Amino acid sequence: MKSLIFVIAFLTFNVSSGQSKTGNLERRADVKVKMKFNMPGILITSVPTTSEEYKNGLRDNDLIIKINSHNIKTNNQYLKLIRSLRSNRKYTFLFNRKGHIKTIELTFPPKQKEVVEELDIDYGTFTTNYGYKVRTVVSKPKSKETLKKLPAILFVQWLSCSSIESRGSNHGFSNLIWELSKSGYLVQRTEKFGVGDSEGPDCSELDFTTEVNIHREALEQLKLRDDVDSENIIILGGSMGSNIAAMLASENKDLKALMFAGGYYKSWHERLLDFERRRMEYGNKEPEEVYSKMKLYSEFYAMYFNEKLKPSEILKKKPHLLPVWPSKSDLQYGRSIEFYWQANDTNMGQVWSAVSQPILALYGEYDWVMDKEDSQRIIEQSNHLGSKFIILNKTDHNLYYYNDINSTKEAFNNRSKVPNKDISAQIVNWLDGLMLH
Repeated sequence: MKSLIFVIAFLTFNVSSGQSKTGNLERRADVKVKMKFNMPGILITSVPTTSEEYKNGLRDNDLIIKINSHNIKTNNQYLKLIRSLRSNRKYTFLFNRKGHIKTIELTFPPKQKEVVEELDIDYGTFTTNYGYKVRTVVSKPKSKETLKKLPAILFVQWLSCSSIESRGSNHGFSNLIWELSKSGYLVQRTEKFGVGDSEGPDCSELDFTTEVNIHREALEQLKLRDDVDSENIIILGGSMGSNIAAMLASENKDLKALMFAGGYYKSWHERLLDFERRRMEYGNKEPEEVYSKMKLYSEFYAMYFNEKLKPSEILKKKPHLLPVWPSKSDLQYGRSIEFYWQANDTNMGQVWSAVSQPILALYGEYDWVMDKEDSQRIIEQSNHLGSKFIILNKTDHNLYYYNDINSTKEAFNNRSKVPNKDISAQIVNWLDGLMLH
């Protein structure tokens, strides 16, 4: 997708009318059923008996055929649909139950907003230069001193199209954000287009340039807040968001510090080849298979990035590369090919070198998604004496903690649901040592 300088349809399958560019954002639906794409259709795997879905007639193993007369034929259509559902709208479900076709109408309640006893959590919005409203979520410590200005952190999130709203205190990044707020920081998160309550095209249509621009605008909005000490703003990136955070820090010399967990220094092309090798090795693939597959990946990604060919175009020319791209979609990890082309065309070594602020690099000992050497190199080439590299013991890419010292296999399979609760203290100690406020 080209950068958003033209109007794009909000949803490919138009399950509901486009959102208004004025007024308040509609709240996303509180979907309680567990489901999965069934090619075609959506298979309902679990329906809580207390849910609206159960009360209105959905049951385990129902196969959703259509929603508002639109078929769900691909996994991407399914994911777009789930992200598009809004509360207090009526949806018509056509489904198959043991060979019998049934129809129900269903209205979802609004998703409950975050509530933390020690925090004030504000759901805001701003209209981007693209004309779409986006959701912001700001958390800060509760205080009777309502006029007090706080040091602030802008959080820039990961690659995936998942929401920045909390999934509870047991979620790695959610726990970190809440703990930083409890420590005295105002923390702002910003939803991507088409995610959570945000308007705009679906996240799968979003390119890298546009996503970076959304965070640029979010930073300017944060600077304007009455409760923010504009001379003490820090930026924190998670995973892919680490590199976007570095871009913003290099452009905004007034930011006081840059912190990240799981960034990269090389080109995205190089980083992706490293990732594919680690993925196979952690998956216990035989050395011969790793060797032969890496030759195919090298050939595939050279055409992908250097020739700017989509996977479907590559496979048409070279069908022997099918083993490294069995998917029928041109999306990768739910994102557009244009997103990765633009990310790869960004010289991250140059970006990191242009960051003049102190940098804190956090790297999970069990992080197989990103390369530890990249984080080390970023700190080694930093021009600021306050920059620091911290290994998070027994911690994975998503900031989950593992008790067993031999848990690399469990970390590869994302088996922990216990966040590393020591990270916020390490961050605060580092910031206090810099005497930023």
